[in-house]
Amino acid sequence: AFLLPDSHADAPPTLADDWVLVILETPLDVKPVPVIAMSPGQATGARVARAGYARNRPHLLSLHDGCVILGQDDNVLMHDCDATYGDSGSPLLLDSDKGAFIVGITTGTAKLKGDDIGLAIDSRAFVDWLNRPAPLLPPVTKE
Repeated sequence: AFLLPDSHADAPPTLADDWVLVILETPLDVKPVPVIAMSPGQATGARVARAGYARNRPHLLSLHDGCVILGQDDNVLMHDCDATYGDSGSPLLLDSDKGAFIVGITTGTAKLKGDDIGLAIDSRAFVDWLNRPAPLLPPVTKE
């Protein structure tokens, strides 16, 4: 099942709406990384990492550790982690003394005062959806 963010038909979509939640029919035997939502005051200056499969290394996980969240605009986080084509959808991870937590999802890059920065959808945009009951969907049939 796919769950999409609430949208308003009369308003254009925003970068913070660029996400989808996929619900698997059968759970995987993998411990998920928890998702947390930081308050706006907590996010700026937080040390994070980004892990993903870039286009130039599609079968090898890349990690950029020691990045910082530079700021926040609505539900978009601006950070200084490296990102390239193929990294979209990779998690932005907060490393704390309690473990790693997903705080955002990489969505692209931009220029800020001439510098390249990374953009991520703040988990505040979707964390409430994670606790919603799964919709009842008809079973998938294979032809």
